[in-house]
Amino acid sequence: MPFSRVAVIVFCLTTVACGGSAPTAPPAAPPPATFTLSGRVSDVTSGTALAGATVTIIDGANLDRTTLSDSGGAFRLTGLTAGGFTLRVRADGYDAAFRGITFVADTAIDVPMTRARQTLAGTWTGTLSLAPTTGPPLAVDVPQAAVQQSGSSVSSSFNAAGPYQVRFEGTIQDQSSIAAGTPLTGTMTITINMAGRGPLTCTGTSAFTGAVTWTTMTATAPRVAFECGIVYSNVRFALERQQ
Repeated sequence: MPFSRVAVIVFCLTTVACGGSAPTAPPAAPPPATFTLSGRVSDVTSGTALAGATVTIIDGANLDRTTLSDSGGAFRLTGLTAGGFTLRVRADGYDAAFRGITFVADTAIDVPMTRARQTLAGTWTGTLSLAPTTGPPLAVDVPQAAVQQSGSSVSSSFNAAGPYQVRFEGTIQDQSSIAAGTPLTGTMTITINMAGRGPLTCTGTSAFTGAVTWTTMTATAPRVAFECGIVYSNVRFALERQQ
């Protein structure tokens, strides 16, 4: 085969077809639309702007995007993808604020912040409920529970109506979220004062899970086994703050 004919064939192969042009790539898809979230952080009572508040997206496609409010309380997050997410705002001396946002366009919000209570310590009242192995569930009054708090630790020892004395020690998961409610875990101990000639007691201890706000506190132990053989299930105290 003459050299010139071979060269033409090779050229045709490298250009896909003689007399034709190489195929063009399809146009690139446009980038997804992004949006801006802006807002202002302020004191709920006075309306004063809160500078230096930390504004963070805590779930969804924009997870961990964060910024700080400026001297006028304003904040701005740009380049966010559409979708639903939760915004958390934290400022020193204030309860954390949470906002659920469905994001389909540029959005502006106001975030009023409530001053944090300093402690859970105080007088609480409520009920203690428990289910014995046989017989109906019981619910007795807690006329007064003196609650103490030190950092994330909270505890109390109180008498319930009848023969029950309760002591608990718990840990608050997130102190900045007490206003909205945060998990509480720990251990509760119940002592039963048994009827008889002498001062007889029977004690049982179990782990509990619950939740706490500035005004309510609940804790439930699925099962408490006592040293004298008594077993209670669904042992729960529910308290409300009185001061």
